[in-house]
Amino acid sequence: MENESFAEKFLYRLIKKHISGSTMSSALDRAKSMNDKSIPATITFLSNVPENKAKAKYITSTYIELIRRISRSGLKASIQVPLAQIGAHIDRDASISNFTEILEAGKRYGVFIWAETEEPSLLSKLKEARGYGLATTLERARDHLKVNKPTSLKILFDGFAEHLDPKIEHKNIDLDEIEVLSKNAKMLVLSFLPENHLWKLLKKQKFRKSLIFEVQLGSSMRKLQKVQKKGTKACVYIPFGKDWVEYAMNNVPEGYTRFLAGNLLNEGA
Repeated sequence: MENESFAEKFLYRLIKKHISGSTMSSALDRAKSMNDKSIPATITFLSNVPENKAKAKYITSTYIELIRRISRSGLKASIQVPLAQIGAHIDRDASISNFTEILEAGKRYGVFIWAETEEPSLLSKLKEARGYGLATTLERARDHLKVNKPTSLKILFDGFAEHLDPKIEHKNIDLDEIEVLSKNAKMLVLSFLPENHLWKLLKKQKFRKSLIFEVQLGSSMRKLQKVQKKGTKACVYIPFGKDWVEYAMNNVPEGYTRFLAGNLLNEGA
């Protein structure tokens, strides 16, 4: 990181334990270490939103190679693909074509795919497709189920904010609504659910068995083991790649950390 600014070094110091490294091999190695502890993984590639179709196609190829390597390594892991990474803002049809290629590779190699998007309607052409689920916000997941058949859902909450600032208040998390979703979705994963809400859900004996709690890389094994001891499934989110800044900025808590990091990065300090 010799050529990086002070702000980037500062930000990376805060989040480095939550990223496996810059290479695909680093993510696969971390996934294996989790699998050895009977914990499955979700792997994603940290890449900035592409400016053209060629870059979107390159990112698509990277995910397909990731699928192949997961299968060949015998790992228990899914992948998560932000549709923005494969060209959703450039050409909606092209992005669905790219995702279809990824989905076909997933079927061929037996790897489940999460489609991450804030626009679930993008996936309307894939209604009959199998082997993938929708990763989105709680509100959009609820709206999606109102007009679509039950599907596999992953609800995305804040990232590593609470690790940096335990006093953060998480508003608008309706546990009753989560319970309703769990009854209507084929599978429901809660990704980075704040701990105080997590423990409340785990107190519900029947409800907790229908959920999978996804924690970020770098979470304590004690936390994972505590979830498992409750008879609930857990998995670990493992990102890799050189373009980690956007991921970090989207997950640091509100307040002085985001303000400081954002301003310094914009100024190129």
